[in-house]
Amino acid sequence: MRAPLLFAHSDQDHAGGAERVLALCARRAAASWSVELALMHEGGRRARLDEEPAFARVHRLGFPRGLGVDDAARSLGATRRLAALARSAGACLSFSWPAAVRLTLATALAPRARLGWVCQGELARAPSPKRELALRMVAARTRVVVTPSEAVRRQLLAVGFGPERVRVIRLGVDVARFRPMAQGRDERTALREELGLEGAGFWVVCVARLDDNKRQATLIEAVAAARRQGLDARLVCVGEAWGDDAREQTRLMRIAETLGVGAQVRFVGPKDDVRPWLAMSDVVALASRREAAGMVLDEAAAMARPVVATRVGGTPEAVVHGETGLLFEPDDAEACARHWLALAAEPGRAGAMGERARARVERACASAAGDAWEALFERLVR
Repeated sequence: MRAPLLFAHSDQDHAGGAERVLALCARRAAASWSVELALMHEGGRRARLDEEPAFARVHRLGFPRGLGVDDAARSLGATRRLAALARSAGACLSFSWPAAVRLTLATALAPRARLGWVCQGELARAPSPKRELALRMVAARTRVVVTPSEAVRRQLLAVGFGPERVRVIRLGVDVARFRPMAQGRDERTALREELGLEGAGFWVVCVARLDDNKRQATLIEAVAAARRQGLDARLVCVGEAWGDDAREQTRLMRIAETLGVGAQVRFVGPKDDVRPWLAMSDVVALASRREAAGMVLDEAAAMARPVVATRVGGTPEAVVHGETGLLFEPDDAEACARHWLALAAEPGRAGAMGERARARVERACASAAGDAWEALFERLVR
């Protein structure tokens, strides 16, 4: 009988793209393997990963979040439990940076453990000495790293990961579940009413956590710029702030009020199912300053929605400028607004972009869902 695959993640506190990727990979792996999940920290259950049927078992290790004197014993005990899980697993795959570091440290007690890491974010351009040391330590112990874009692959190579160990695999999306739902304007209007959104206009949807990197502020500024040029632009932000950014929504609301678009910007919080929110949009927008390859880009494409996003990281690999969406430079709200105006003026062009995006992501995800991931799991256990 095959030893299980152990997936490792920080916690269940947040329900974002990283958690959706983890669940999707678990479903793929569960077709051939028994898959277990190790959560580093206790905490909330917003992501509901412990309810995912693909996981045969869920282990809550209880690593402390602090660094107090009383935390040392708890941390040591959790490290020993993680090492025991790693020894009994066929392979271990981390889905967050904190989990990758914890596993690397724990496997000093389990040197034969086979480690992999799904790196879903861009690396800092100038990592601190402590972070750089941790990266090199993870690089020395990790058999294979999966990243969704060539942009992040280049960053990983620069900090010491061997080229033979870094694989680019699109994280993918369930194209049977994410599919076009409301193609015509009348259908989208009806869906907006079901979601409690009123008014005509050009509706932009951003699905992302609320923080300064995701730059919802740029989108709010673009709403104001577009309205000055005659477009009744409206923005819906799906997501929440957490941690050090807990007050980000208040700050963003203040920006919207200052720019005179408070009534045109809505914050609806996190959603377990983002599909209706993507489907009702005229365009999906992402204004990040750094982005590996946001999962929402593939989700929007699968639902045949055009995307307007920043030209950063792996985004140009997911959004083909002029073909499946439009790109602009970070923090350039005026350029973002011009793209919205162009798509609003040519709805046929916007629709064609969405159709091409759907066809492209179908091709990409068919590959990602099949041989590439299966080969990854097999390589890890060899």
